[in-house]
Amino acid sequence: MTQLRHIKFKRTHVRYLDKDNLASFVLQDKLQTLSTIAISDTNHWFLDKFPNLQKLGVVCEEKQDIEKDLSRLHKLHTLKLSSTRFQFFTLNVIFPPSLKKLTLKRCTVLDHHLHEIGKLSNLEILKLQECKFKSLKWEPDEGEFCQLQYLRMDLVDLVNWVVDDTNFPRLEHLVIRGCRDLEEIPLAIGDIPTLKVIEVDNSSASVVASAREIQEAQLDSGNDLEVRLGTSIEIQ
Repeated sequence: MTQLRHIKFKRTHVRYLDKDNLASFVLQDKLQTLSTIAISDTNHWFLDKFPNLQKLGVVCEEKQDIEKDLSRLHKLHTLKLSSTRFQFFTLNVIFPPSLKKLTLKRCTVLDHHLHEIGKLSNLEILKLQECKFKSLKWEPDEGEFCQLQYLRMDLVDLVNWVVDDTNFPRLEHLVIRGCRDLEEIPLAIGDIPTLKVIEVDNSSASVVASAREIQEAQLDSGNDLEVRLGTSIEIQ
């Protein structure tokens, strides 16, 4: 099995890895996919052993921070960081600039994390699932998320989202689901020339209203923006 390149566990994740049993069945510099494995204080070393990883999934089993420098994984383009059910981890990761797809699930997100992610010049897909925004606000700096094409937010507690015409200049697809606290989709989102689709489901009525307003404004300007609306929630 010295040519093994992909290890992927479905519906479970690996909890216990040590140097002996891992080295026995995989040639370290061949491995391209490793998902999903648990990070702990005792096995954090092993990611450094696979310099050619392209896809990586990591789960945090306990209430702790995920602290890892991944900048040496120069070929990594897909990364998913998550925690087990009912637990949230705090992000403390140095991302490689090669990253194209990032998923964060059950993560506490601080403002500086978002700015660091926004500076990833190759990032095309960002999924935030069941995440807690520490400040309840997201305001990207000028020029951030310059290559992002797909943005999805599921069940996040974001309240105030501020965007100007320098953010998300290549965004094509926006998905908002279960965001009951979000006040609105920023109207500036509609001015992104590449935007094709906005999807909203199970979110506040004001988010639905802002999606409709964006669509109407774009139609008036002769742009064919598709808006897909599901259930809206009236917030008391």
